[in-house]
Amino acid sequence: MPVEKLSSEDQFDRYAKFVAQVYESDPNFRPDDHLALMISNRSPFASHSLAQPFWFRDADRITAAATALVDERFNRHWNQRAGHVLHFEALPEADEDARLVLTGACDWLREKGCTFARAGFLYGWQIGFTVDSYDVPPTTFHTYSKPYYHRYLKNAGFATERGLVELGWAPGLRQVVKTLFAVR
Repeated sequence: MPVEKLSSEDQFDRYAKFVAQVYESDPNFRPDDHLALMISNRSPFASHSLAQPFWFRDADRITAAATALVDERFNRHWNQRAGHVLHFEALPEADEDARLVLTGACDWLREKGCTFARAGFLYGWQIGFTVDSYDVPPTTFHTYSKPYYHRYLKNAGFATERGLVELGWAPGLRQVVKTLFAVR
């Protein structure tokens, strides 16, 4: 079954529920109550953007999902033709499905005139992926992600663009978190 472009409210809601399914046993997960609104282009915050969510299904079971986004205000400001792949989620052992979803999102961005894509980071939409320190709760500077996401992103052609180190301010506490800002 090919990667599907989502277009209905029911599909947007299923996408948001899929995210909760991926993290259902994870105590670090906190749901995003606005995800369906954002990926459907209905949020006032997204008025200058065009989002297209995708998923891959095995029969009726979603195995991987991602949203491609073109933010025209961002591109004008930075004088770029950047695309963004956001809200990527996938089940374990869905390597090929994840690669297909990420590739489908990048192909759509290319059709919209983007010359490169960042994954997992666009201020106001999503903060970067975790690259290591998967066993610590997320902070305000990174999105909690599964350890296997690193492999999925690399297999789809993304590379680490920048890393982030966060230091705790309590005496004797030093927490290091690297964040994946990927470019394809």
